Amino acid sequence: MEEQCIQDICELTGYQRGALPFRYLGVPISARKLSITDCEMLVEKMATKVRTWSTRNISYAGRVMLVNSVLMQVHSYWASIFILPKKVLVNIIGICRSFLWEGKGNSTKMALVAWDIVCRPKQQGGLGITDCIIWNEAAMVKYVWNITKKEDNLWVKWVNHVYIKDQSWRQYVPPNDSCWYWKKICTIRDKFAAGFVNNGWLTQGENILKLLTKEQLLKLKISQDSGCLICGNQVETVEHLFFECKLLEECLRRMVVWMQRGTTKHDLKGIWRRITRGVHGKNCREFITAVIAALIYKIWWARNEALWNQRVPTPRSICVQIQQECKARIAQLINKKSSRKEREWIDQLYRKQ
Repeated sequence: MEEQCIQDICELTGYQRGALPFRYLGVPISARKLSITDCEMLVEKMATKVRTWSTRNISYAGRVMLVNSVLMQVHSYWASIFILPKKVLVNIIGICRSFLWEGKGNSTKMALVAWDIVCRPKQQGGLGITDCIIWNEAAMVKYVWNITKKEDNLWVKWVNHVYIKDQSWRQYVPPNDSCWYWKKICTIRDKFAAGFVNNGWLTQGENILKLLTKEQLLKLKISQDSGCLICGNQVETVEHLFFECKLLEECLRRMVVWMQRGTTKHDLKGIWRRITRGVHGKNCREFITAVIAALIYKIWWARNEALWNQRVPTPRSICVQIQQECKARIAQLINKKSSRKEREWIDQLYRKQ
């Protein structure tokens, strides 16, 4: 565009002529890859907060709360917009680690526990602190999702027009002369591809779809047949093993009777919704969830027993194991805040044994 034309537009609209990079909503907007210098304000903002807190006597629990609720929230805003440079993410981890263990932002002492363990959920022995590197990648998946669903926004339309064109997004390979950001988004797409099936994301319970059943092993030419190891009547697929097999049906029927839940359909599809209908109390619903999860695990365990030890456990023995394992689980859930009805229901279940 000619210089005179640019000046005329500025005079007519009253806008000032700007230049890249510039800041918008607190973040830098640039036509090139975000550099470490561009992110200095993010690192400095987190360091400033830590310097303010370092003058106070804060417990470990308080520091964990501050890291998760304040520092990681500052990081999350940037990470949900940009793919941050690895060096910046390492600096952020260093600030959080130093503050957690020493109460200041620049400690050189060795940490008491490895950072990857600290970032694990509390149920797995960690402190539940967000892993900022993984979070940054996970936040970028929203762009992959928007392209997949062909969201009605300008960026998705531009990407389809300039890069993808008439190609399939799943099979698309970025050319070598593509910009760094676009190639990185394609890399993230491939990394999370296993969780995207039939135009939807797999939920945690759908991970059973990835089990290596006899059908899958036959396709991989590892097994010579595809028959079910438990009943021997059908092809061993995920659908048969967890939704149709007689062993699953009998175990599920026994557990439903044991939990005193009335249902006419004894299959795994929608079972949680059916048997928790009318159940009062969070602890009771969590207990039923634990029973169903244990049943799914035990069915796969029984299948492996048939494979490696040539024996199929009886439905009764499987159900007894589930009851004993869930008894330990409910002991952790029941506390002084549990209602009287919850306690009576649990006591009644195990009083009958």
